[in-house]
Amino acid sequence: MGYSRGSFLGAALAVASLTLSGCALLPGGGAATKDPLAAGDKVGECWNSTSAPAQNGFPQSTLGRKLVDCSASHEFETFFVGETDGTAGRDTMLTTGYDRCEREAEGYLGAHRQTGRLEVEMYTEDKTANGTMKRWLTCVLAESRSYLVRTFVPRTGLLKGVLAQPGPLLFGCVEPRYEGSNVQDVDYLPNCDGPHGGEFAGLAKLDPGALPTSATELQTAAVSACEKTAMDYLGWPSTKTSKDVTVLWLGPQMDGVKHGLLTLRCLVVPTGGRHFTGTVQGIGEQALPLA
Repeated sequence: MGYSRGSFLGAALAVASLTLSGCALLPGGGAATKDPLAAGDKVGECWNSTSAPAQNGFPQSTLGRKLVDCSASHEFETFFVGETDGTAGRDTMLTTGYDRCEREAEGYLGAHRQTGRLEVEMYTEDKTANGTMKRWLTCVLAESRSYLVRTFVPRTGLLKGVLAQPGPLLFGCVEPRYEGSNVQDVDYLPNCDGPHGGEFAGLAKLDPGALPTSATELQTAAVSACEKTAMDYLGWPSTKTSKDVTVLWLGPQMDGVKHGLLTLRCLVVPTGGRHFTGTVQGIGEQALPLA
């Protein structure tokens, strides 16, 4: 019997100018192994954790969870539990597990998970019964206030369907945290009513037929993928350049790419530590609202 946590964090944060080049910030991640079966995870459970968090902020296991009614304050929600191939090696297990959790999350939330301020973690549980290895996959959702150094938001109610229509959990405006000229993290703002340090332009995807094989290639591929998303959001032709706006991409680092995590969140960010004072969506040839 065994239990492991597969981190969805495996993520990079990189800034690039239009026309784009940049640097990356890579967080921690990793997996833990514990004996789990007493956990007995079930779909629809809402809970808080009493166990130590891993580097990505999620609990290292669901064993230490404290179940509460979903109408009460909680940080975590189990939205999928199902059997998967118990004979698969670790790489195959992670690839198929990540894919299943993301597909199940999209169906559960009503839209792609990364269009919201929501993060996913997967846990696997192994048990041999009558000489046959059985493996169970558990997928857990949580709302976060930031991208890398995650602070999960206590909430009430289920997340089912929350991204199917406009609402407060949709990814909108952000406030990057800088150290000098380097972005250290990105905080998610509750709304876009005031000055803000960036806007979510949409999702992009790495080309599965031409995947990068190094961090340098990943940066180039991510920039290329996010550039079109950013230009479309701004209402700019692909040939336009600007020193006033950069693109920030949030997505997998190489280990995540290896396991099939190819989706990028693309942000439009003003340069020089400035702020947008209004939305830049569809700004076209109008002056950027900068302060």
